[in-house]
Amino acid sequence: MQSKKLLLSAALFGAGFLPTSQAENWYAEGLAGGLINADSSDFTTVSELSLGSVGLRSGYQINDSFRVEGELQMGVGKEELRQTRYGTDVSIHSMAAAFGKYTLPINDRLSLHSRLGVASIEFESEIVDDDGSVVDRFIDTYTGIGFGAGAEFGVTDNIYLRTDYTRYQANALDTNSILIGAGVRF
Repeated sequence: MQSKKLLLSAALFGAGFLPTSQAENWYAEGLAGGLINADSSDFTTVSELSLGSVGLRSGYQINDSFRVEGELQMGVGKEELRQTRYGTDVSIHSMAAAFGKYTLPINDRLSLHSRLGVASIEFESEIVDDDGSVVDRFIDTYTGIGFGAGAEFGVTDNIYLRTDYTRYQANALDTNSILIGAGVRF
């Protein structure tokens, strides 16, 4: 939770120093996807999870090739892990990340990009009894690096579609993310 507050504070603080004449360099998008093959030594009942998420991403274009962006995601759905008497339901509680993004234009509408940054992922786990009642609930946080690549297609001058593949490595967690989104440039 502290890392999300820090990222949000830094973004708001930095936005206060940008001249209003540069407003056209901002972009925002909605996204959906999730984590696939989340693998951690902390997941004692299963080695890999696949969890869905939705979120928002915002960024600022510094020049033609480089951008900085932040994203917030929350989980949708959960994966049920059953043991003998008790089961564990695991979901993404939240995820916050900040990236530097390098863009390579292919033509007027299509571009490829790579990105590198830091992310904090929180998993919520509920220990569930056979009758479905929640016995215990806890949140595990993993903070580390994220790196990936993707593509962006401009539908119009201001509206675009985007897809990303990102690899996260944080302490005892290794996971991959595939996201699709639609956004608008200001």
